[in-house]
Amino acid sequence: MNRKEGIRKMAEAYYQMLTALKPAIKKNPDIKAGLKEGLGKFLSNLYISYFGKKNTDYYSEAAYKIKDDKNAKLVFEHIVPKARYIQEPCYEASIKGHFEDGKEFSVESIEGLLNKYWKIATVTKEENEKLNKYRTKMPEGWKPGDDPFARYDAVGIKFHK
Repeated sequence: MNRKEGIRKMAEAYYQMLTALKPAIKKNPDIKAGLKEGLGKFLSNLYISYFGKKNTDYYSEAAYKIKDDKNAKLVFEHIVPKARYIQEPCYEASIKGHFEDGKEFSVESIEGLLNKYWKIATVTKEENEKLNKYRTKMPEGWKPGDDPFARYDAVGIKFHK
């Protein structure tokens, strides 16, 4: 399966999952609290099931140098924080029926977010620790459409070309 097909399948599955959960969550908000970890890992686990952990979009320079070392401490990391820019908007839209910009909650709208923000990098464990300040956010002043690598640039992580 290629990336385009995988993103489409992820969008379809995520849409179905959120749509199926909507009635239960609206009836009892504790269900969302109980599903927090599952909701947070759903897309990543699906991506790994399709492509594996070694198939990422980018490698940091340090990770690229050691990527074939079976003992390497490498980490699967999102270029843009997935919770803030994919999961939370999709969850809210699934409850309301539309996104903040008025776009309808649909497979296509989820697919659009995934195409825009679902970029995966492999970094070293040490580099991943540098990202702690930006674990769930982008640097101050960043807005959608700006350089997606801004949080990596802010902590000095360079990517292999």
